[in-house]
Amino acid sequence: ALPALRSPLLESTEDTARLRELVRCATLAANGHNTQPWKFGLSPDTITIQPDHSRHTPVVDPDEHHLWVSLGCAAENLVLAAASLASTQTLPSAQKRSMSACTKQHP
Repeated sequence: ALPALRSPLLESTEDTARLRELVRCATLAANGHNTQPWKFGLSPDTITIQPDHSRHTPVVDPDEHHLWVSLGCAAENLVLAAASLASTQTLPSAQKRSMSACTKQHP
């Protein structure tokens, strides 16, 4: 058997620990030029992902395409991790030139 390359999902009953674990999984996402252009916000039952424009690389990504694709990858990793813990419902919302993906935790 091959050894695990990444630690397994932390199965915790503590809400904060569970949300932090989901964010950890989201940060493992592929991202353009390894810039990790995201900011995560935590509230008691919600994770938000927003762009970190300070990490924008205008020379290689003038239209921010790679930045937004990177955010999509992080959101997808978050959704997959949440599904594996089987405790959340995903509620995406999008606005012009802004993206927010929320996941609400269910008991």
